[in-house]
Amino acid sequence: MEIWNKSKKVRVAKDVIVRRSFLELVTGLIPYKAEKSKSFLDIFKFKVFKEDQAMLFFVRDGSVHSLFMSFPIVVVFLDKQLKVVDVKKLKPFSIVRASREFDCFIELHESKEKLIEVGDLLIFK
Repeated sequence: MEIWNKSKKVRVAKDVIVRRSFLELVTGLIPYKAEKSKSFLDIFKFKVFKEDQAMLFFVRDGSVHSLFMSFPIVVVFLDKQLKVVDVKKLKPFSIVRASREFDCFIELHESKEKLIEVGDLLIFK
């Protein structure tokens, strides 16, 4: 599955990892390292989160954390129509909350930050 920004007519992610179970929701990107990351935490990581990947979470409330992660990410909060309601950059060992209500969120590589703005409409193909 791919994620496209319909408003800007650009592909945001080529490969989407969907998280549904409780364990998947809690761990998220923790077991992943970035392709170019050089953090000491990477010795404990066994998966690689590539620049063209995204992680989709079906969670409607709460905060997003990057505890035990070794690289910064961009968190995109979406409403039911997949309209972007908030975008937050999240450094390792941080916690953020959306400023508005949301129905799901996507975690992206930090390089994707300029591809998405509040108000953009995303589509999944």
